[in-house]
Amino acid sequence: MGIFENLLKRIKGKKSNKGKSSSTQKANNGEHLKQTKKKQRAVSSTIESSYRSTKNVIKSTIQSTPIKNSTINEGPSTTSVLAGRTGGMQTTTTTTTTTTPATGNAKPTPPKVVSPKVIRGGSTSTLDLSKELSSPHLVPSSPVSNVYDKIYDCIALLIHCPAHNRIAVAKSPTEALWLPYVQYLNKTARMDSARDTTILVLANGNTHKYEFLRRNPPYEHIQLLDIYRIQMPNTRKFVTRFTFYVRLKMPNQLKLQTEQSKSTKGNRNVKSHFTCCTDTTRLVWSELDFIAQGCIQNCWGPELVEFGRQIMAATKAVSEQTSPQDGPYLLRQRLQEFGIDEIYEILPRKDGPAENGFRESLKNNKVSNADIEHLYSDFLDHCFPSFYMTYDSFRHYMIKNSFEINDIRLKRLFQAFNTNQNGYISFNEMLIGLVSIERETPHVEFRIKFVFDYYDTKRRGLFFEEEMSKLVRDLNSDRDCNLKCSENDLVKRTREAFSCFRTKQVQGRTSISYTAFLNGIGTHAFRGTSTLCRSRKNIFLTISRRITARTMKTNFTKGKLGEILYKRKYQGSCKSCQSRQYKIASHMSILTLDGYYDHSEPLELSFTTAAPASSSQMNSTSVSHEGMQQSTMSMQSLGDCLINETVGINSTATTLMSKIREFNKVKPKNFTFSERMPGVMNQLGDREHLVQMIRNISDELLPLLKKEARCKPVSSPVYVIGDIHGNLEDLISMERTLWRRFPEINGIHYLFLGDYVDRGRWSVECALYLISMKLLKPNCITLLRGNHEVRDIQMKYTYKRECFAKYGEEYGHRIWDLTNRIFDHFPLCAIVDEQIWCSHGGIPHTPHLLKDINEAIPLDVPNPEGDCQPAWEIMWSDPIIPETFREIQQMHDPSVLVDLRQGFIFNSKRGTAFYFTDKGAEQFMADNQLSQIMRAHEVPKYGFLFHFGYKCITIFSCSHYCGNDNECAVVLVDGGRMRVLRIDTSANSSATDGFT
Repeated sequence: MGIFENLLKRIKGKKSNKGKSSSTQKANNGEHLKQTKKKQRAVSSTIESSYRSTKNVIKSTIQSTPIKNSTINEGPSTTSVLAGRTGGMQTTTTTTTTTTPATGNAKPTPPKVVSPKVIRGGSTSTLDLSKELSSPHLVPSSPVSNVYDKIYDCIALLIHCPAHNRIAVAKSPTEALWLPYVQYLNKTARMDSARDTTILVLANGNTHKYEFLRRNPPYEHIQLLDIYRIQMPNTRKFVTRFTFYVRLKMPNQLKLQTEQSKSTKGNRNVKSHFTCCTDTTRLVWSELDFIAQGCIQNCWGPELVEFGRQIMAATKAVSEQTSPQDGPYLLRQRLQEFGIDEIYEILPRKDGPAENGFRESLKNNKVSNADIEHLYSDFLDHCFPSFYMTYDSFRHYMIKNSFEINDIRLKRLFQAFNTNQNGYISFNEMLIGLVSIERETPHVEFRIKFVFDYYDTKRRGLFFEEEMSKLVRDLNSDRDCNLKCSENDLVKRTREAFSCFRTKQVQGRTSISYTAFLNGIGTHAFRGTSTLCRSRKNIFLTISRRITARTMKTNFTKGKLGEILYKRKYQGSCKSCQSRQYKIASHMSILTLDGYYDHSEPLELSFTTAAPASSSQMNSTSVSHEGMQQSTMSMQSLGDCLINETVGINSTATTLMSKIREFNKVKPKNFTFSERMPGVMNQLGDREHLVQMIRNISDELLPLLKKEARCKPVSSPVYVIGDIHGNLEDLISMERTLWRRFPEINGIHYLFLGDYVDRGRWSVECALYLISMKLLKPNCITLLRGNHEVRDIQMKYTYKRECFAKYGEEYGHRIWDLTNRIFDHFPLCAIVDEQIWCSHGGIPHTPHLLKDINEAIPLDVPNPEGDCQPAWEIMWSDPIIPETFREIQQMHDPSVLVDLRQGFIFNSKRGTAFYFTDKGAEQFMADNQLSQIMRAHEVPKYGFLFHFGYKCITIFSCSHYCGNDNECAVVLVDGGRMRVLRIDTSANSSATDGFT
């Protein structure tokens, strides 16, 4: 039994108790009657409290608007909370209703609106956002679960009465009109939520009517009409709007339904019957023809008109057919998705066709990608639950951003912004339009087109005399639009303007095309248009300031903020830092002219030897600084201050890295397995030497790897590098950028996330380069194991074949086996600053604690899939968005999912391991006191991708991967910040194309 049914049962119990108390009143004395009534009032109070707390109760539908004519008699007073969209504020509206004993009608007193306050840490601080709050916006038909949610999943209803051919239109307190909608919480099926929402809207706050409509649904058909998914700029999560078409029953069906309800109730009069097309304080029934023609005023989004036209077409099709089942029941369904990347599609590429000045205009106005995302967020917040702007919505948005309410330019600006000429503006059109009217925008081609569209109000693509006259009038008018010339002068100037362009005759009238207009301005035959269509203020700056003011949690005074910054700046050094002593390295490094490390030599120290001093001199000069001896110290005493941190003079690892660099300069660009493959030291006389070098490196490196934890702690600063996949050119590019003087990199750590081999042509060279790095600086290099550092995977891809093709079967197998023995001992994950989980794929399903993970993974794992399931899951898992997670979950038998941890499901894309959602990631981080997850394993277009807000990031460091136009990126973790760095590899060739 549902919550509402339980509530009704309790209400009926309350009524029966009232009947009992009335009968007891005659039998018992006054004292007993008082006690009985006291208990009833307590029960009634409890029921009323529960009744108000239930989200699906009809009482909540009137919470977002003041009550004017209410027929609900709930008692002496009713308090409701305005839970609509108020720009992140919580506004309380108190409405008091007094009941007249004779009639029982409620007479509301004027509502009292409490000042909006920002809730912050239990305290409140008032913000002056009256203009923001007074701006028109839409209000849902029932309160949202969180008053701070501005954009959320929602269900919108297109309720159609076929008998009167009308559509139900929701009216917000600010007079904005759109479809009725409510928040969708994903707790029930969408169709069930649509049915409940329909009854909720039609009941209009009347509990008796709601109860009646639940038993007697007034609709005969509901179908899903539209799904619109849009990605939020800040969190990268998708918000979905579901639009349902609801067709009401005919009046004769509703009348029969009411009569049947009367008979089931013992012929008792039923007050809560349903009458269609009755206007209320929140619902207006508009003619379908009127809506389809786009004549409705204060319409907040184009969906109402579009869906109205669709119903008109379907109704017409029904009237022309014999079967009534072929019309509105089968309305065309639509699925749309708008990702965050699409807002950048209008930005021309540097290597693309003519940019027509738009990119340069963004630079001149100092508009960054972050500014564009802030504008996009503000655009969605203003339009929601629509995602487009009609003229009324556009007018209020521009007024909110420093335009005057009676500005006569707004209508023409809207037409100029609307380049698609469809009657509503998308965000891309809004961005281009705002840049066009900025004061600092150069008067280039796209802005000239904007000026042409601004005056071409009839959308004919031509300037006739009336359009040119308006343009000339604006050129010769001041700010108050008072003409400086007479009407005769205006006609004369208009004719002179026509003479500056190449004209043509259209239907006997002189006209100018856009091409002629552009040529005339470009050749300076006609001047002055650069001053037209400019905003008086910097629009982007105004929007940025308004967003900042709205999102501020509290107001800081200048003095307090200065005091905080002063204390933070002049705290002074801590005692441990002041007493820190530095030691001298025992070897010096020799660098080549190119800046690369060549070799190391012992540090030759020279000492200044002085004559023995007297005892008095010794006492006065024996200690010049704390812990520092006099200059005549012996070699033995100085040795205590030396660090024996040599990297190996002319070591094998240094030689091998040098040979790989030389090979990178002379290697061919492209080849296939069918040809003789070039490789480092792959001449017949060099192969045995190379194998011996790898064996020497392995003998020295394996003992070091066995000492490392399987879940290795790492301290910042650290560079985190993603997949390499045999891309030697990208690896050398990173060397030149990040570790040019390696191994002289003390204090900086380099963390590689795995997948060094397979798919790329130079997997052998990359693997040898990285293990050489590890041997030279084991404390500064961490090599994690990826899913391609596994023998079974390499057999299916290219690494084993590459070893055989470059060095023959004998030497190739030895090289493949030696490198894999090293791979077997790589750690599986790392923890940066005890806060950031780093691995190749993701987090394991089991075990879940870092201590258990470290103990579960052995030091040597030749076959992770069979020997160590946690290691296998760490290498193969992927993050997934909740919507896709639920779709996959519905495809599985529930009995199979019983044993899975919350937030995990089988990875259908990989065919092994698991997907993990934001819930799984958050639980893992909470259990281990982590803040972020960093992984590789997938190919983002820009080399990096955020998941679950900023809680998880994917890094990929192999550009041009397998035919993709992706970039190479790394992450620098330093000073409590994670900074994404993109490496310029545009000149590098793809290592994977035609090779995998």
